[in-house]
Amino acid sequence: MTVHNRLGWIDCTDGNAATALMQAVQLPWAIQKWDAENALQALSERQPDAIVFDFCDASKENLRLLLTVKRRYPAIPILMVTEEHSETLAIWAFRARVWNYFVKPVSIREFNRNLTQLAKVIAARGSSSREIERPSSTFPGQSDAGENSPGVVDLIAETMRRDYARELRAGDLAQSLKMSRFQFCRLFKRSFGCSFRTYLTRLRIGSACRLLSKSGGAASVTEVGLAVGFQDASYFARMFRQATGESPSTYARTAVKPTDREASVFEEADDMDEYISGQTELVSATGSDY
Repeated sequence: MTVHNRLGWIDCTDGNAATALMQAVQLPWAIQKWDAENALQALSERQPDAIVFDFCDASKENLRLLLTVKRRYPAIPILMVTEEHSETLAIWAFRARVWNYFVKPVSIREFNRNLTQLAKVIAARGSSSREIERPSSTFPGQSDAGENSPGVVDLIAETMRRDYARELRAGDLAQSLKMSRFQFCRLFKRSFGCSFRTYLTRLRIGSACRLLSKSGGAASVTEVGLAVGFQDASYFARMFRQATGESPSTYARTAVKPTDREASVFEEADDMDEYISGQTELVSATGSDY
């Protein structure tokens, strides 16, 4: 009889999550997905063996939820997956004692490698232990060599995060990596669970949503489209509608303006040291012990 580990997946993406990563999780993990609003209630009823926090924008509200879960269930390891990334957030995550930190797009192979290692740790530690080992790789992308050069996958992910607003082509990336276009596309689909074009569009639309929300209508749809890499305004509008269900102009009118919403932790932190110090005190107050 196969023994399944329970993986709680807390969706903090406001409904914009890509499901490829979650669908690619391999045995012995069985996933139960919760929204941020009902996660605490679900956890009080039954605790999983590990938890994934899936972020788009890392708002203070969502980070406080992570800390609350950490305080109440300190023995449960947490994996943090985020689209919004900065060195500040990465440092915060590890000071908050997350087991590992991933930046989208996430390599499916590396994510499953981490889960495999975590399953072994959980099996070895026993139910009475509160100690949990850290992964051998502190940050995703610093994995061991082998398995078809995972460093190539890391380079692809980093390039997309850095240059998504530029003119990126699969053929050009393949050539820079000394691969054929077919090899590159096959590797990308196997590693990230979708095509290069699909993921590039997701990155651009996600960035456009943030710009439209923050601008409060000050920026035109054409300007936003150009800023995130769309050279054709009508194509941008069509892709945006397909992804969100509404036009960019409608989204900009109805989005909560920056002055009314809970600001991003990065916008509020003028000084990194002050931010880290404040968050470290908050972590300490929760009583986390690993």
